[in-house]
Amino acid sequence: MEKTRIVACALALFLAAGTVEASAAPQYKRGHIAKALSKTGATTLTISQNSASFGSEGGLVVIDVNCNSTWTVKNAIPWVSVESHTSAGIIRVHAEENYGSSPRTGTFYIHAGSLTQRIDVYQEEYLPATLEVSDTEVRYDNYTGSKTLNVKSNKNWTVDESSYDWFNVTKDGGVVQIDVQRNESIRPREGSFTVRAGDKTTVVTVKQSGYEPYFSLSSQNLDFDAAGGTSAIAVESESNEWSYDEHLPAWVIVSRVGNKINVYAEPNPYQEARSATFSVGFGGGYDKQIVVQQFGTLKASNAVVKKQESNNDYGKHDDVYYGGKPSSGGSRFRVGIELVGQMNTNYLFKKSGDDPALIYGYGGGLIFGIGRYTDVLNFTFGGKFMQFRYDLKTGFHDDKGTVGNYIVIPANLKINTFRMGSSKFYLGGGYEYGIPLKDAVKFQDWNAGIGVNSRHVDWYIFYKGFIGDDSDVSFTGDYKGHIGTSLTFYF
Repeated sequence: MEKTRIVACALALFLAAGTVEASAAPQYKRGHIAKALSKTGATTLTISQNSASFGSEGGLVVIDVNCNSTWTVKNAIPWVSVESHTSAGIIRVHAEENYGSSPRTGTFYIHAGSLTQRIDVYQEEYLPATLEVSDTEVRYDNYTGSKTLNVKSNKNWTVDESSYDWFNVTKDGGVVQIDVQRNESIRPREGSFTVRAGDKTTVVTVKQSGYEPYFSLSSQNLDFDAAGGTSAIAVESESNEWSYDEHLPAWVIVSRVGNKINVYAEPNPYQEARSATFSVGFGGGYDKQIVVQQFGTLKASNAVVKKQESNNDYGKHDDVYYGGKPSSGGSRFRVGIELVGQMNTNYLFKKSGDDPALIYGYGGGLIFGIGRYTDVLNFTFGGKFMQFRYDLKTGFHDDKGTVGNYIVIPANLKINTFRMGSSKFYLGGGYEYGIPLKDAVKFQDWNAGIGVNSRHVDWYIFYKGFIGDDSDVSFTGDYKGHIGTSLTFYF
């Protein structure tokens, strides 16, 4: 019995002790676990990395700190600052820019009780910044688009945010992406952004064209006689934002009335014709040119004037005008000096096995022209000296000599076909009579060809067919065809 009582008492004491121990255990709330551990367990201190590296430009490194107790940072590096954020469990390490020519190092520590973590800091030496952008200008049509530029630098580089609402700039690795929105305006637009690396900057220009509107003019060429006057051009466009260039000579006055352009030309007191050009459009590359031309007091033929009045475009296609469109063509009577050269076609185009003689002529003289070079028809006549020579190879002997010297009287008619700029292209034809000076036979010939002339120069390429005396073989038979060219300089 006594033994049983003793066991029961021991069991009661054990249970009572267990109850007291359990009731004495602390009850921790959430968020106080670290404090509880610090009271009930050993201190722990770990960090996410034990080193921090920086480029010469400096920067920021964030290191995580895991500790169940109070911790502190001790830093003696003069060019490094360390911010402790114990509640967040991080430190922020800032390095200043290194302007030295050598890299530099340092060490700081984190302490928690008897525990210490060492962090080594390394920073590169100073290097001059380099920056290379693949292009400094990007162009887009009026639609939505995206393009990229490559960027190379030995420094960390940044892109300024665009201050324009119609394009966006994004940095992605070693490239910059530029995205543009659709341009709903007819006007082009332009913006820019800046890429920076150290003390280097590159400005990139972004350009986008406007959309091309429908735009048409009833005429792009206006002609006035010397008395002047007013003429109107109708404008058809889906936009009313068009305008005209007002930089014109004083004798041309342009005004806009609704969808029409009124052009007034003052009377021309001079003998010479005059012209002016102005543009109409939107300023975005879609402008059209209007040419205003006015006769001087020496008018062109009524037939040409009437034709121009009935058709202001006058066969215009870009800068080409068909017919004898008047310009500042000068006087109707011209005097010039002509230089000419020619040779027989059967020598120039000789067949295999043939060995014809070379018959060639050259000379020059005085030419008179009737009609401005801009008129539909031009007539020329005059007188010139020409010498004809021959060169014939017979075996090993080269026989050379003179066929004859001549005074040649030419008469030619030219029909202007079209104009490009200030030059006229024409078809020509004519007749020549050759008067021999000594020991030669007279000749006649006809010619046909093409040419181009301006106020002071006339270039003609022709074919001649001789109507020669059969007594002189130089201008008959296989030798009666010649090809040549003439160049006339008018005063």
